[in-house]
Amino acid sequence: MEWSEVKQQVFAFESDIVVSAGAGSGKTAALVELYLRLLAGETSLGRALEVEEIVAITFTEKAALEMKERVRSGVRERLATATDKSFWDIRRRALPNAAIATFHAFCSRILRENPAEAGIDPAFSLLDEAEAGAELQEAMDEVIEGELRSRSDEIRLLLENFPLSGQGHGKGLREHLIALHRQLSAGVAGEAELLRLAEEWRQKALRRFAEEAGRLIGLIAEVRRILTGKQLQFHEPLRVLPGLYAASRLAPESMETPAEITAMQSCIAGNWGKEKPGRDSLSDCLENLELCSRQILNDPLTIALIGLSGKVKTAYRIRKNERGVLDFDDLQRITRDMLVRDTDLLNALRQRFSVVMVDEFQDTNPLQKELTGLLAGPGQRLFIVGDPKQSIYLFRGADVEVFSQAQREVSGRGGLNLYFQESFRSRQGIIDFVNRFFSMVMRGENPISK
Repeated sequence: MEWSEVKQQVFAFESDIVVSAGAGSGKTAALVELYLRLLAGETSLGRALEVEEIVAITFTEKAALEMKERVRSGVRERLATATDKSFWDIRRRALPNAAIATFHAFCSRILRENPAEAGIDPAFSLLDEAEAGAELQEAMDEVIEGELRSRSDEIRLLLENFPLSGQGHGKGLREHLIALHRQLSAGVAGEAELLRLAEEWRQKALRRFAEEAGRLIGLIAEVRRILTGKQLQFHEPLRVLPGLYAASRLAPESMETPAEITAMQSCIAGNWGKEKPGRDSLSDCLENLELCSRQILNDPLTIALIGLSGKVKTAYRIRKNERGVLDFDDLQRITRDMLVRDTDLLNALRQRFSVVMVDEFQDTNPLQKELTGLLAGPGQRLFIVGDPKQSIYLFRGADVEVFSQAQREVSGRGGLNLYFQESFRSRQGIIDFVNRFFSMVMRGENPISK
């Protein structure tokens, strides 16, 4: 098969690499080819790797099975044409032990190999998604019922702002708790860190509110100047603004402030002609004041939601401990904690795995990115491939910004950011039309070339 120049750069593998590859660009074929060339010793690493030296992480079980089968097929083809058949036969027989798996399956493997270091039962059972969801619902119901019985201030505040359940019409308290639980499980910050950040954001909002309130004083003076000039159509609604401002308190923690700002915003409609820059500044100032006010007013709600989520997390953990089970997020979290804590084990894993490959990186979350960074240390090679435009697992905690962070980090240490700009699933006319049309709305993107 004839490979593009960019893919030849991948196969050389002279440094860490992050590839942006759209659908139909030959990403999986290149990933498998790189794996085979690593086994053959056809990269810049200078030696042939054993199957056990390569970690290849995919996002779904189906993708892992597909990659294993394609690698197996590639090894068989090389075995059939090889002069030294024993070389490829050794690798063929080692393939059942290949670390080609999802993050969860790979972490499960590491934990079962190191149960004492992880502090878990080596015979742990794993909840599937349905079982974990049912246990989480039970834990949440248990916590909410307890809060209702005790009539806590937190549950009272939350139920004043949310229905108990959205019942298919937006988010209720239950849906917000589940969403927050998933985000916390997928990230690297816990409840304490979120509370710290909430207070930090509140202080920033208070400072910004004060700055914008000071700016508004000068803008109102400018409005008075405009109103003294020749009477124009936009003056009629604007004439009310100085009086509204004089009568308002504009206190950041007052429940009346959003309504006061909305009333002022209603006065600045219309075509201001040459005074448009003044209108734009006023609109921007009022919008910033409104955003800051709502953030400050929502702060007690945020704190209550984080606090209740922490109680749900504790109840959920207790239920799992009573059954002696883990969920998928536990596998990743416990593995991360173990590797951070046990540097000897971390170094042993880094020596064991010379290459770390991660597919569909746009669908990873901050915790999975941290795991990738722990596994791929100095002296190893890291290969990441993904497509930010195909990130679809936000509901599971995926964060497309993680892919952008990886690009910056890899290029910052001398690695490569490459782009597969081919498409094997379309025709040139369609590609040309799509590139021309979307170039108007997707600035800075790399177009498909052919």
